[in-house]
Amino acid sequence: MARMGPTTAEVLSKYNFIIQTGPRKIPAFESVPLLRELAKNEDEQRIFDFISNAAAMARPLVTNAGVPTERVAALRRAFDATLADPAFLEDAARQNLEIGAKSGEELQRLVTGLIETPPVVLEQVRRAIQIKSAEAIRGTGPSRE
Repeated sequence: MARMGPTTAEVLSKYNFIIQTGPRKIPAFESVPLLRELAKNEDEQRIFDFISNAAAMARPLVTNAGVPTERVAALRRAFDATLADPAFLEDAARQNLEIGAKSGEELQRLVTGLIETPPVVLEQVRRAIQIKSAEAIRGTGPSRE
């Protein structure tokens, strides 16, 4: 089977990563700091944690509201069993696919934390990620000629 993506070595040789988001470092990229490690105070820590936790949910799998608790538990067990299946992991490795899934419980904690973020922190995040000016550097805006 053909490889689906570049190897870690190929990626590291081509790109210079300066930061990672998420709650923990990606294996093979341990030298790249986490955003949360750069916080200088509690306000920055809350902002960076919000951004990192939001990024950690890159491709969540969800179901609709009102699903019985026992069915959610069965779906989570099946998903976790797939992620632990040697044949699945071998196939993913052969295709050079990264498997870095979170448990349903962990994802639920992340979502709940984001939903329950205090308004003052959300305002700090909004200000932190706001684009200040599209023409902050002379000559980078559209031509006026």
